[in-house]
Formats: sequence, structure tokens, C-alpha cells
Amino acid sequence: MRILARHAPSNSLRVVLYRGLGVSIGMNTLIGGGTWIDCVYVKGKVKIGSNVLVSGHSILIAHDPWKSGEIVIEDGAWIGVSSTIIFPVRIGKNAVIGAGSVVTRDIPENAVAVGVPARVIKNRGRERIGDMADKVRGLA
Repeated sequence: MRILARHAPSNSLRVVLYRGLGVSIGMNTLIGGGTWIDCVYVKGKVKIGSNVLVSGHSILIAHDPWKSGEIVIEDGAWIGVSSTIIFPVRIGKNAVIGAGSVVTRDIPENAVAVGVPARVIKNRGRERIGDMADKVRGLA
């Protein structure tokens, strides 16, 4: 079922399949094609909020026999294409992760983080975030 979820032809089918595998996914969240969420052995360890964009070909790794923790992506976050997120991390509300980044530690809300490993390069203003959210609301 995990392989089917990764290659499902539509976002709504990907979301339903990943929820069935134990991933908590909020409303209006887009999971791009080819995205792999490691959830087979670690049900409940990946939590994705509402209005989140996880771009295609991203990887969320949530298991390691020597570590404990979870991946939490809070509401309104955007994850760029081909990013890798390695637990335990929390990506804050309205944070943006640049394409190809590798996230290995927490990213605060309203931050823009890029690189390998991902580092915060900028903080976004709250009023601008509200404007963008209003413009894209309902596109999911």
C-alpha cells in the first residue's frame, strides 16, 4: 500500500492511502507525486497539519532503532521539491523549506530554511503570510 500511495495519480488518493498507513494529515494538504513517507513501522510518528504543501519527490524518514521522536509539520508549511526530512524534527507554522534541502533539526515558524543541512536564512512577516494564505486558500 505504501508503494501505491507514493505513486497514486491524485493528491486525494495519496492522502487517503497515507492516512490508512497511520500518517496524520490535516485538511487542504497537498502531497506531491513521488513523495515517500516512511510510516510502515512507525504509525503515528508523522503528523502533517492543514494547508501544508509537501512537494513531489520529497522523503520523510521517521524510523531509526537508536532514536525516538516524530516528524511534525505544522499548519501552512511548504516543503520544496526533493527535500528530505529526518526525524525528530518540528517544522513550524508557515515555514518554507527550499527545494533539495535536508532538514535534521527544528525549523521555527515563519522561517525560510535551505541547504544541506537546512539552515534558516530569513524570517517571513506575518501580514504577508496572511495575504498569501488568503490567495491560495481553496486551491487544494
